[in-house]
Formats: sequence, structure tokens, C-alpha cells
Amino acid sequence: MKFQVDKKDFDKIIRKHNRRGTSMMHVLNCVLLKVQGKEVTITSTTLGYFLTTTLPAEIIEEGAVLLPIKELVNVVKSLPAGEIAVEWDGGDFAKVGPVPIEVGPPVEEFPGTPEPLTGPIYKVSPEVLKNALKKALPIAKATKSGALSLENIAFHKNQILGCDGHRLVAVNMPFTLKGDKFFLLPIEEATKLSQVIDLVEGDIAFRVVGWKNQEDAPKPQILVEAQGFQFWALGFEGCYPEYWRIFPTQGLEVVVDVESLKTAAEIVAGGVGKKDIFPLIFSVGNRKGLLAGTEKKVEADFKAMAPEKIKFVVNGVYLLEAIKSFQSKKVNLYFNGMDYPVVMIASGLKHLLMPLSTDNEEKEDFPSISAENLVDIPQTLNGPEYQPKTKKRASKPKGKSQVAKLKAEIKELEAVVKKLQEAGLKERKAKEFWQEKALKLEEQVRNLLKELERLARKTRKVLVKEPVPLVFDGSKALAELEGHKIMLANGRIWAESGEILGAYDSKTGFGFLAGSPILVAQENGGFILKPASIN
Repeated sequence: MKFQVDKKDFDKIIRKHNRRGTSMMHVLNCVLLKVQGKEVTITSTTLGYFLTTTLPAEIIEEGAVLLPIKELVNVVKSLPAGEIAVEWDGGDFAKVGPVPIEVGPPVEEFPGTPEPLTGPIYKVSPEVLKNALKKALPIAKATKSGALSLENIAFHKNQILGCDGHRLVAVNMPFTLKGDKFFLLPIEEATKLSQVIDLVEGDIAFRVVGWKNQEDAPKPQILVEAQGFQFWALGFEGCYPEYWRIFPTQGLEVVVDVESLKTAAEIVAGGVGKKDIFPLIFSVGNRKGLLAGTEKKVEADFKAMAPEKIKFVVNGVYLLEAIKSFQSKKVNLYFNGMDYPVVMIASGLKHLLMPLSTDNEEKEDFPSISAENLVDIPQTLNGPEYQPKTKKRASKPKGKSQVAKLKAEIKELEAVVKKLQEAGLKERKAKEFWQEKALKLEEQVRNLLKELERLARKTRKVLVKEPVPLVFDGSKALAELEGHKIMLANGRIWAESGEILGAYDSKTGFGFLAGSPILVAQENGGFILKPASIN
């Protein structure tokens, strides 16, 4: 096998195949170079994802070889600019330029790439998809609630979502997934996709299959394709929270200047001197807003416009991160009271921030909002920026008696309207209160079910009593234990029925199966699953 390729192009692509850390399975630390026709096909995998790219090259001799990716990246980086030759004669070492590199395992041991997916094709530009992932990933990575479903990027209808339990970001996309289901892409796979997507020139096409609640469905998978580029990843089997149930439908609209709010938040954050959570008082009156730290007296003004005075407490770090993600000059903020979520919307992007609680004595200092100033919150994300509302002046009636009569009628009508609005506001708040209560109860039930499942697994008898060989079938490792067929992939252990029996660390090989410690180890040129002990 031998080919020649431009160093700059080769270096750019293999860097994208590189990743942090190493796997205990040596074959997963290698990249597959397949030389055929007029191009070189480069493939890498973690079993959780497969990345395949092609590169035009001068082919001298066809063939295929596995090379350690980290060593290959370092060697190519050290070579001078220009053409470099890569060759392998079947021995223990390949040559990249003048530098020898020890080859990896035989090509036959490299996991087979997944079969092509079928289903609807969605098209999007790489810039739009990367921008959406860039905004959603930091929120999902900040998850500390322990809810596994939140440790994913969610695709739902025409939105890409990220949530950490305290805030949520929704990015509008130019496509709409069919049905009302979620596709969940784990953080590791979503991060890799965001890193490699800039290799693509022109639009990309992708498919998603295997919805969780689809009967007899395959595992959730996503396939992203373009000219000379293919990214396949295994999705997460779980249920994403029904986020739309906590989004208010109405609110007091506040128009904020993005740059001035960003500057004010940075001033207060610097004055408070904290990089983690810190309470921040957000208040607006007429055409001016004020941010103030609660623990240390630091204040800063910003430009804003609201029909009446508002005041609430929010996490300063979350507010600053949210405002930095907006690229428009203005953002519309919707407020329902100090105990309700705050919604921030600009073209193509929506943030939801949960408020911070305050003492009952402090609540008296926070003004309540008027029902007549509530407006409907846009449910679409691509609406126009705020336009000031204009009121038409009624023609003045002639005669003092007629004017007095009309004023009296107007006053009566205003009193009726006010009562109706107050009744509607109370009903809406009561409805939202019970909806929130129901969500908390549902979460408690899910946690109890998880605990029951954990206890049930703990009481099962140990399946692994002696070393069992692992057989690779494509992207999966298979084994049979006392008549039970199991599958290992992406750090998880599944039963034949699709039930998750345990998990293991892809780096150390240590894990648990049905509550008992196990170890995935390399032995006699292959891999085995054997019992382990906890010292």
C-alpha cells in the first residue's frame, strides 16, 4: 500500500479523527486507512460513533492498514509542508514520510461500519447545525441533576434543545422532524459532530431512526452525510422532559438592548467576584433597567423598555451566558412574576431561565404585574423584533353631557374588563401551579422506578462466573452467559430483549453487570468478559 497526499489536507482531516483519552481496546485507538481508486478513505470509531472521510490522493498501490491515531497526528504535524508519502509493505511498521510508525492490529479486527439507514432525509447547512450545537451543548454539559436524559442534545420537531434542569435553550432549525418524538444524541457524540462538521462543503443530509416509543424499532441512530463525509452515531434510549409544559403562554413583554445588558452583567459579575452561581436582581422601569448583586452592592444600568415596573432574582451566570448567545441587537423578555420562569426570545433562539427563590419578607418589595399588560408569547422563534404598539385616538364627541356619558360608560367597561382579566390570571396561575406539581410528582415516580430497577438488578444472581470470550459483530461486542445473550457497546451492556443490564468504562474496562463487578480485558489476541473484585 502506498499513496502520496498534500500534508496540509492530510493533517486537517486526521486531526478531526483524533480525540482525547484512549480506549482499553487498542483497535479503537487506531484509524483505518483504506487506499482504493483515486482516494484515501479514513475511518475512526469509539463504537458510539463512526467517522468516515475521504481525501483525493495519488494512489501508487492499493491496500489498507490500521495506524495509531495519536502517533499519526504527531508525526504528520512534524513533517515539512508539501507532498508526503505513506506506505506499508505488510510488515510491523509503516512509513509516513521518512518516519516509521508501528502498525495496529490486523484490518479484519476493526469494527465493521453500520449499515446505511433508511427513512426521511433532512437537509441543513453545516454552519446552521454547528451553530445550534454550539448553543445547546454548554447547557447540556452543565447538567448536575443526575437525570441521564438531560445529558443529551435533543432533536424535536424544528428545534435543537439543551437543558440542565435550571435553564433551557431552544434553537430553531430549517427542517421539521416527522412525528412528535424526540431523538437524543449523547453529549460525547454531539461534541464530536460539532468538531468535525466544518470539514463539509455544501449542505449536509441526515437521517434519524429508532424512536424510543416506536414498536419493534431499531436502536436510536443518526447518520450525517455529505460529499466525502459520513458520521454515524448511536442515540440515547430515554425520554426527554416535556419542556413545553413549563413554558408560559403569556407574559409582560420587556424589550432589552443586548449589548448594554451584556456590559451591565459583566460589570456586576466582576464586582461580585464570583464565577459560579450568584443571585442578581433584575429590575426595569420605563426605558431603563438596573442589575444589582444581592450579596455585594454592585449596580449597573442597561437600556430596556417595559409597560410597567418589574423586578425578579435570577442566576447572574446563567443570565450572562444566555445574553452572550444572542446575536441580535435586541431581545424580548417575557415576565410573569418573581416565581415563574423568564423567557428570552430573539430571532431563531429561545432561552428559559428559572428564577431564584427569595425570603417572604423580601417578596413584599417586588411589584406584581397587571393583567391588562400581558401579551401572548410567540411560540415560533423566527418572529420579528419588537415593534412599539401605537394606539389610535378616538374622535372627540361634541357636547359636555355626551362626553361625561361616554366617560362613565368607559369606566364601567374598564372595571368589568379588569375583573375578567384578574379572574383569568388567577385561573391561569392555578393551572400552571398544578401542572408544575404534576411534573414534580412524575419525576418522583420515575426516580422510584429507577431505584426499584436498581434494587432488582442488585438482587439478581451473578451471570459472569468465569471468563467468557467476546465476539465482534459490526459495532457491537456479543457474548453468551448461561444461555443469556448480551451485547456490549458505547459503555453499556444490553440483554437480547433490549434491557440495559449494566455499564462499563471504555477506558479501564471495569464495570457492573446485574449489580456484580466485571472486567472487559484483552487476552490471547482477543477480548474476554470476566468477573472482577472490588478491593
